[in-house]
Amino acid sequence: MSTLTTLANYKAHAGITDSADDALITLELERATKAIQVECDRDLVADTYRERYNGEGDCEIILDQYPITAISLVSTDVLDIISIANTSTDAYNASVDISATTMTLTISGGSDAGSDALTLSSYTLTTLVAAIDALGKGWDAELLLSDYGVWAATELLPVYGRGCLDQLTYATIPGTPAEDYVVATDEGVITFASSLTRGTQNIVVKYSAGWATIPADLERIAIELTDYYYRGRKIDPSIQAEKLGDHSITYSKAQQSNAIPEGLVLRLAKYRRWMSAD
Repeated sequence: MSTLTTLANYKAHAGITDSADDALITLELERATKAIQVECDRDLVADTYRERYNGEGDCEIILDQYPITAISLVSTDVLDIISIANTSTDAYNASVDISATTMTLTISGGSDAGSDALTLSSYTLTTLVAAIDALGKGWDAELLLSDYGVWAATELLPVYGRGCLDQLTYATIPGTPAEDYVVATDEGVITFASSLTRGTQNIVVKYSAGWATIPADLERIAIELTDYYYRGRKIDPSIQAEKLGDHSITYSKAQQSNAIPEGLVLRLAKYRRWMSAD
C-alpha cells in the first residue's frame, strides 16, 4: 500500500535509529494513511483509475478522485464487442464474469461443470475469442467488429454473472472517445460541450489522480497520526482511565481505534472531499 509518508521520514521525526520496529511502524503508516483517506472520503496518493458513471443528461461529471494529473480516455458510450454463448445440453446454467484481470467462464451442472479462467493481459480481443472457442465444452465466441481485434483484452469492462446458456451475452469496451470537454483538475470535474446521453454506467473515464509528491502539511499530519498510533500501541484498550494519587489519565478512544484526534481532523478540512451545490 502506498502511504502518505515514508518509514524513513517517520523515523527521522521520532528519533528512531534502529530497525527493530520497522514492520510495526510500516503497519501504522498504512493504518494512518487509510484513516486519513477515509476521513477525507477520497484517495490522496497518486494512482490510476478506470471508472464508470451514469449519464444524467447534463454536461458535467464529478470524478471520484482528484486532483487529476492525466486523462487517457473519456468515452460517452460503451460498445458490445464479443458475443459469448454456451450450448452444453446437460448444464442448467452457464455464465461469464469479467474482472479487471480475468475472464471466468462457468458451467453449472452436467459433464462439463466447472470454471475456466483466462488472464486478460495474455490476449488481444482476437486471441481471446480464439481461446474461448478452444475451451470446447459448448463455448462459442465471436468478435463483432474485426477492427478492434488488436485491442488488449484488458480493455474489456467488468461484468458479473452474465447468463449465456443457449443465449448470447456480450463483453463490452469503451466506445468512441469524447473530444470536446474541459477539465478542472483540482476539483476533478469534466465539463462537456453538450449534454451527455442518459444511461446506466455508459460513461467510462481512465485517468490518474492524487499526489506523487505529498503536500508538506498533509505529510506532517500523516507523521503525527502515525506517531499517535505507534506511541499508543501499549495502551490496554480495556482501561479507560488510570489514577495514581492525585493524578489521573483518561485515554482517548481515538488512540484505541482508527479514529483521528480532533486537532488533526480540523487540519484535514482542506483535503476533505468537496460537495457540489447540486
